[in-house]
Amino acid sequence: MMQEYGVKPWVKVFPRKHTDFGEWYRKVLFDADVLDQRFPLKGCNVWKGYGTKIMDNIMNILEDLLDESDHEKTYFPLLIPEDVFSKESKHLKGFEDQVFWVNKAGANELTKKLVVRPTSETAMYQMFPLWVRSHADLPIRVYQTVSVFRYETRSTKPLIRDREIWPFNEAHTLHATPDEAEEQVKIGVEIYRELFRRLALPYLLVRKPTWELFPGAVMCFEFYTMMPDGKLLETGSVNNLGQSFSKVFDITFEKEDGTRDHAYQTCYGQSERLLASVIAIHSDDHGLVLPSSIAPIQAVIVPISYTGDAEKVTDYVATVEKRLQEGGFRVTLDSSAMTPGEKYYHWERKGVPIRVEVGPRETKKKIVTIVRRHTLQKREVPLEDLTSELKEALEEVDNDLLMWAEDQLRASINHITNLSEIQEGRILCAPFCGEERCRDIIEAASVEIIGLSLKENVAPTRCIACDNQATESVYIARTY
Repeated sequence: MMQEYGVKPWVKVFPRKHTDFGEWYRKVLFDADVLDQRFPLKGCNVWKGYGTKIMDNIMNILEDLLDESDHEKTYFPLLIPEDVFSKESKHLKGFEDQVFWVNKAGANELTKKLVVRPTSETAMYQMFPLWVRSHADLPIRVYQTVSVFRYETRSTKPLIRDREIWPFNEAHTLHATPDEAEEQVKIGVEIYRELFRRLALPYLLVRKPTWELFPGAVMCFEFYTMMPDGKLLETGSVNNLGQSFSKVFDITFEKEDGTRDHAYQTCYGQSERLLASVIAIHSDDHGLVLPSSIAPIQAVIVPISYTGDAEKVTDYVATVEKRLQEGGFRVTLDSSAMTPGEKYYHWERKGVPIRVEVGPRETKKKIVTIVRRHTLQKREVPLEDLTSELKEALEEVDNDLLMWAEDQLRASINHITNLSEIQEGRILCAPFCGEERCRDIIEAASVEIIGLSLKENVAPTRCIACDNQATESVYIARTY
C-alpha cells in the first residue's frame, strides 16, 4: 500500500492519475524537472537537466543495441532542398501537411525552398548512390539521433505529439537481396523488444495493414503502449521498404554475376514517446517513477541527524556514500537544509528508485534503511551487505514495474466477435476479412484499426463487420 502524506507545508495537491490523466501527466513532467512547457512556441519544449539525463540514458541503451548489431552512427543535415524532398512523391504526400519550409535567408528570398526534416529518408537516400557501387559495399546500416520537425495541427501533448521531436532515432539499412532485408526487419524488431524490456515497458506488436503503411513501405511492424486513459500510443516502427526508395534515388549496385540491381532497404525509428510511455505507465499519484536502467540517480542518501549525533551520522553517511559509489551505483547525497520529510517528498517526485535513510539508529547498528520508490516499503540492510542488497533491490524494482505493467496490458485486451461489443478504454481483438469497406465500418464506431495480429491461425469465424470468412485478427483501439 502507498503511504498517505499528512498535511505538511511542502505537500501540494496532486492530480489523480486515473481521473485526470492530462493534468497529472503535465504536473509530473514539471515537478520532476523533466520539461518546462512555457517556451512561447506551441509544441516545442525546453528539456531541463534532469529530463535530459533520463532521455540520454534511454537513447544510450538504444544506441548501444544498434552498435552491437553492426549499425554505424552518422549525422545528416537538417535542411533538405525541395527538389530532393519531392523526388519521392509518396513520401512527400505522407508529410506534405506537416513540413516546415524555409524560403528566406536574412533579407534574401531563396531560389530553392528548403524543408526542415520531418524525417531523413530523402536526405540519406540522396547520398547512398554515392556510397554504393557493388555488392561488396553492402550491407550498409546507419542511424542518427536528431531533432525532427512536424507542423502538428492537432492539439499537442508534451512528448506525445510535438512539433519539435527530440530525440528522434532513425536507423536505415541497405541490402543486396529481399531475404537479407527481411532478416534485417526481424533484427530491428528484436532490438526494440530488448529496448522495451530494459525500460520495463509492455507493448503490443502489430503488423500494419496495407492502407496504413508508412509512405514507400511494403511491410511495417509497430509497437504500441497503453496510456492510463485507455488510448494507445505508437512508440516505434520497423519498415521493410523493398526497392521503392532505391528506384527513385537510383541506389544501384553491381551483383556478383555482373548485372545491376536496386538495393533493398529497411528503416526503423524511436522517439521521445519512449519516455512518455515510461512516465505514464509507471508513475503514480506521488509523482515520477523510473526504472533503475534510466534513472539519473539510482539511490539518494538522506541523512537524519539530531543535536549531539550529527558528527557521528555525518561520518557514517560518508562511509555509506563511498561504498555505493565504489559499487558503481549512480548515487547522490542530499545534504540540503530541508527536513527529512521534505527530502522524501522531493526525491519521490523525481522518481529516484531507492532512498537510503541514515540516522542515529542506523549509525549505531551499522545498517541503513532502504525504501523502494514504487512501493514505499522500508527494509533494513547491514552495511556489509549494502552493495549486493542494493543491486538486488534495483533489479526487483525493474522486474516489479515490468510485471505489473504487463499484467495491466493483458487485462485490457478483450476478444470480441460483434460490433456491439466495442467499448472505449479497451484494446479489442476481433476477426477481420481484410476488406477496406469493413475497416470503414469498424472505424465508424469511433475506434481505429491499429494493426493485424501476428498470430497466423485464426479460428473459423465471420468477420466482425460482414458475413465473410475472417482471414486474420485485428486490434482495435483509440490512439493518440
